[in-house]
Amino acid sequence: GAAMLRAVRSLAMSTMIVTIMGQDSTTEPLESNTTEPEPPALPPVFPCDNQSIHQHAESEHMRGGCADGAKCYAAQDIDHCGADTYCCAPVVGKCTSGATCFATERIEMCEPWASCCAPVVRTCLSPSCSQDFPACTSV
Repeated sequence: GAAMLRAVRSLAMSTMIVTIMGQDSTTEPLESNTTEPEPPALPPVFPCDNQSIHQHAESEHMRGGCADGAKCYAAQDIDHCGADTYCCAPVVGKCTSGATCFATERIEMCEPWASCCAPVVRTCLSPSCSQDFPACTSV
């Protein structure tokens, strides 16, 4: 009986090794797949809705505007958004070239090469103004 048990045990060990090896070869390509399509140079996800404004807004009005390269939220309005900024407020005054501006109500002025997304864009000088809010915030 003992010899039989040993044989079964060694058989179990060898099949375990085989299944582990088999698993390795199948998880390998999966892993490279999951790490690959992470961020393919898309703009960072920048949520803009009443909830995210409520969560992130540091002030009611951003009179000084949003400094270049920053991400800004305001509870009421942002005066202007500088280059490479991400702005989100109910109202954005001026969206400068290179800025991405989302407003839950309106954007007054969208300069050339700025990216604007709001239910209302009053003046649009840019090829990328969308009034398809909030769908355009996820583009």
